Amino acid sequence: MRTPRLSGADVREVQRRLRQVLPDARGLTIDGYYGPVTAAAVRRYQLRNDLTPDGRVNFDTWEVLFDVGE
Repeated sequence: MRTPRLSGADVREVQRRLRQVLPDARGLTIDGYYGPVTAAAVRRYQLRNDLTPDGRVNFDTWEVLFDVGE
């Protein structure tokens, strides 16, 4: 079973933010498609921020990525 490819405005926002906060993600294309390059960048971000490095932008990852603290 294959996982469907995610796409859209939320993915573009994640890609934009990753380019802002990850020095090695400058080449990440902001195309709105959550493919292997975006997933790898998310894993790198998660590792650097003590999050589970699964490549998925779950609630915890979103909260830290977009600094949605109290």
